[in-house]
Amino acid sequence: MSRCEPPSKTKRFAASVGVIVGEAGLSCGLRQAARRLDVHLRPLRGPHPHDNRVLIEFAGGCDVVTIEGTGPPTSGLEVFASSGIALRPNLRAVELSRDPVMTRRVLGESGFDVSAAGPEGVSASAAASGASATFRSANSLDVVITRSPSGYWLAYPAKASKSLAIRMPFDLHRRAVEIAASIANGIDAVGIVGVNFDVVSGTPRINTVDLGPGFGNRGTTAVSVYESHLRALLDWPFRTTNSLQPVRGRCRSATGHRN
Repeated sequence: MSRCEPPSKTKRFAASVGVIVGEAGLSCGLRQAARRLDVHLRPLRGPHPHDNRVLIEFAGGCDVVTIEGTGPPTSGLEVFASSGIALRPNLRAVELSRDPVMTRRVLGESGFDVSAAGPEGVSASAAASGASATFRSANSLDVVITRSPSGYWLAYPAKASKSLAIRMPFDLHRRAVEIAASIANGIDAVGIVGVNFDVVSGTPRINTVDLGPGFGNRGTTAVSVYESHLRALLDWPFRTTNSLQPVRGRCRSATGHRN
C-alpha cells in the first residue's frame, strides 16, 4: 500500500457540526469528544418533514453535517448534495450500510468475498429485511478504520471472536484491514467505518458494513472513536497513539482502481 500525508489542514480551535439525530438524541460519547475538541454540535432531531429551506438554513451555520446512528430517516437529505453542502458520510454510503443484504450484493458484484446471507434457518424474507445483520459466526472479525475526506485512513486494532483470536495470523488481520479501507474508499465514506467479517477457511468474507462511532465503540481503545470520527468529519489531523495500527495510506476503491 502506498502512503500519503495526513490531512494538511491545521486544527482550528472551534468548529460547528450539524448532527441529524433520531429519537435517542446525541450520544454521550459524541458530546464528550466534542467538548474535548472544542467542537459545537448542532442537533436536528428526526423524524423531520425535511423542508428544504429548514435543512439549508440548518446547514448554513455548520462546517459539516452528519447523521448519527441508524435511526434518523434519510428521505429529503438529497438537498445537501444539490446545494453543495458537505454531508459526511455521504447519503449513498449511509443507505448502503443500512441494508446488509444490498451491501453484500453490491460488494459481491464488485469482486469482494462476501458471507452467506446469515445463519441456517433465516428465511429469505427475513434476510431481505435485514434480519441477518445481527448474525456473527464463531470466526467473526471486526475491523474499524477512520477515514478523512482526502482518503487518508488509520486502522484500530481488530477485534476477533475468541475462537479466531487465539490462532489469527497477522496476514489475515492485514488483509481484512486492506479490504475495509478499500470499501471505505469505494463508497467515499468519511469518519468511522466498521466492517464485520466471517472468516471461512482463512478468507475474510464481508458480513456487514457499519458507519459511525457506534460500531467502533464495541472495543476499548486509548483513542476515542468519537474523537477520531469528529476529526475525520472536519478533515482535521488524526491523533495517533499506540492504539492505532501502523497501517495507513490511500487505498483501492471497491471497483479495483487506485486514486
